[in-house]
Amino acid sequence: MMTKRFLLASCALMASAGVSLGDAERTLLTLENKFPELHQFEAGVLFNDYKYTANGASLVTVGPYVRYGVFENLTAYGEVPYANSKNDWAGGGSGLGDVKAGLQLLAYKDVFDWPWVVPHIDASFNTGDG
Repeated sequence: MMTKRFLLASCALMASAGVSLGDAERTLLTLENKFPELHQFEAGVLFNDYKYTANGASLVTVGPYVRYGVFENLTAYGEVPYANSKNDWAGGGSGLGDVKAGLQLLAYKDVFDWPWVVPHIDASFNTGDG
């Protein structure tokens, strides 16, 4: 009787492990490590929503960006965000955020050809409305 329960539990565990989903190893606080092809553009939109519960403030940014493959291991990028802020003490506002530009260098790939070390330099221009 005990072996039947053990066998049933083992089969259920193996079946659930076989249908489980997994993601590639990616942390949330790293730079995007997929590069556009050589002399190709990549365009997209970045969306961030920050809520600060201690003082009732919030900041929402929507930033169209462009990346360009300058060389095989070098990518240039730029972003022009639009920001909307709200807070309890000053009301809030919306407008153009700080324009960002930079370069990303693919310095090292692992044995599976996956970008692993990506040093980068960023510049932020004080173009924001507030």
